Amino acid sequence: MKMPGPGFLDRLKAARQFQTNYLVPVENLFKTYGNYVDFPTYKGPLIFAFHPDAVEHVLRTNQKNYVKRDEMKELKPLLGNGLLTSEGETWREHRKLIAPEFQHKRVETFFPMIDQHLRILLDQWQTVAPIRDICPSISQMTYAIAAQVFFGAKVTGTSSQVYQSIDLSSEIAVRRMASIFKWPRWVPTRENRKLNQIVAAMDKIVYDIIDNHDKTDRPDVLSRLLPTGMKREAIRDEVMTLLLAGHETTANALSWTLFLLAQNPDIQEELYAELAREISNQTATYEEIKKLSFTKMVFEESMRLYPPAAVIGRKSIQGDVIGGYPITKDTGVHLSQWVTHRHPDFWEDPLQFKPERFATPHKHHPFAYFPFASGSRECVGKNMAMLEGVALLAGIIKNYRFEWSPSNPVTIRPLVTLRPHPGVLLKIQPRHKKVAFTNAVDSTLSY
Repeated sequence: MKMPGPGFLDRLKAARQFQTNYLVPVENLFKTYGNYVDFPTYKGPLIFAFHPDAVEHVLRTNQKNYVKRDEMKELKPLLGNGLLTSEGETWREHRKLIAPEFQHKRVETFFPMIDQHLRILLDQWQTVAPIRDICPSISQMTYAIAAQVFFGAKVTGTSSQVYQSIDLSSEIAVRRMASIFKWPRWVPTRENRKLNQIVAAMDKIVYDIIDNHDKTDRPDVLSRLLPTGMKREAIRDEVMTLLLAGHETTANALSWTLFLLAQNPDIQEELYAELAREISNQTATYEEIKKLSFTKMVFEESMRLYPPAAVIGRKSIQGDVIGGYPITKDTGVHLSQWVTHRHPDFWEDPLQFKPERFATPHKHHPFAYFPFASGSRECVGKNMAMLEGVALLAGIIKNYRFEWSPSNPVTIRPLVTLRPHPGVLLKIQPRHKKVAFTNAVDSTLSY
């Protein structure tokens, strides 16, 4: 049985689209050819698999047969050989060291720091312009949270630089992933020189964090890595990965969530009703977070429509069968949260924002939703991301109402993550008279 797929000319057209907006050709391939699409390239065989059964097979059932695709090396100039890009024994050893820091009991100890930075944001939003782009301040807040939680560091003054560095380096990486020809990194092209400047600037930030770390016993990830004898460069790679991945995805998810709520005021008020009922103060306690079932559904539904990552690439080590179709050794397999999360066979009204669908998660295929991937390479920070996302969303909606105008359109900028473009411009209205957000004062931080 031959897998359906486009002919040579249609593949060329799709290849050009991949270089500008990879969501477009992925959607078109699904709509035209269905759940499984053959897409041979000059690099070798490649298929797209959009059915949840394929997601389960590749990420869970037969995960040992699949490694990350070679395109991931385009992230290595910035991320090095950290958890996101490494394979084999290096990945297993580092995962074993880092994973315990993200278990539920450890994540609970992070909560006071999350709440502290949330209160700083809420306090500062009381005096900002009523209409503003929420993305920069949210990104700066999640960046500060990641630095303090993971490394015990304050990163005053570098958040804007990091935001721009992620933007530019992601753009370069995505473009190179889709390019047929690309100059080697050592060739001093304009793009390579720019990337080298970005990496050098980020290295300075990360090595400052490592070198200035308090060597006393501290409950953070860096304290766990330093005594292991791991090389300084390897620690740099893990710090860079956690710092960037640990704040960028949460910031984007939260920004998209507020955008969706601003578009759906009835759902926003339903969410506020839960928060007014369950939260006794301006922000939730850790115990109150556990009661916020609808808040969690809202955040999950937002990640269904706008997943932190939209595509996962794997490569087969040996031949296999996916969806009844045989594939050969070294076949690239692209899975897509963007498509599968919106698959009409598994989601009723898939393009509609309906948080209540997560009240009965057993009704949808367990692998029709995989924002954090799955299997042994499931996002190590999943517990942290969910706690942080729900806590931040709860505190923000408890204190502010958001309105969106169609005169301020938002589109997707598909980089390594899905960034809102040019930002999310919303009208921010305080729900209460000006209040004092206890312990929010920190003159060194500004969001």
